[in-house]
Amino acid sequence: MRVAPGTPAPLARLARAYPGRIAAADPDGLTWADGTRMAWADGPAPRTPAELFAAPRLADQMAQAYPAGEPTAPPPPGQDPGRVRCDAFFRHLYGGGEAEVRARLAAVPWPAGGPGATLLVTTVNGVDRRLAAAARELAALPEPLRRTWLAHPAGAFYWRTIAGTDRLSMHSFGIAVDLDARACDYWRWDHPRAGEADTVPYANHVPWAIVEIFERHGFIWGGKWHHYDTMHFEYRPELLPEGGD
Repeated sequence: MRVAPGTPAPLARLARAYPGRIAAADPDGLTWADGTRMAWADGPAPRTPAELFAAPRLADQMAQAYPAGEPTAPPPPGQDPGRVRCDAFFRHLYGGGEAEVRARLAAVPWPAGGPGATLLVTTVNGVDRRLAAAARELAALPEPLRRTWLAHPAGAFYWRTIAGTDRLSMHSFGIAVDLDARACDYWRWDHPRAGEADTVPYANHVPWAIVEIFERHGFIWGGKWHHYDTMHFEYRPELLPEGGD
């Protein structure tokens, strides 16, 4: 994978996170392994939250840094690293439609859910192997944690839009996992009248021991978003510290 001089650091980071899929990065954008070009900052920057979430550029997707380590305070208003997603990027990476994504799925054992429990995720970029490694570690956590948050996950692959929007969920690409919704917090449930531009009071009950395992295997956590979704984890290695697992 080639990174040309002058390439924006976030773009270089994005390209390095997907070896074999992205062939090169330069100041103007990236080149996929199949030769397709994708611009880094094509067109004017979105001006409103609605525009940002509806039609982000790659540059907008990588504009916010995902904080490392255990949080010591709630995410401040406006901080939602990873929630802005360029749909064209993920479609090129994991599949342009439901049938194409489904053809690349695998059932991953989920020991914390009991014998035979599995979660369906993509094999692209080794996401299935990453989740399997995380699942083994999660199954070794103390029984009260497993029972409350891990025994009944809300799911993984599911081709659908994000609640309250017309944007595809990352579950659609088989790269996201939700813990037991009954034990978690979600801003749209807690503040149904709020929108993307609104400040919402933060809530979370998920223990750091669970989050830390997911992050070490390439998954970011929705609990590090001001618009929190604490059940939600998605494979986004480009946002995590480089050089990790």
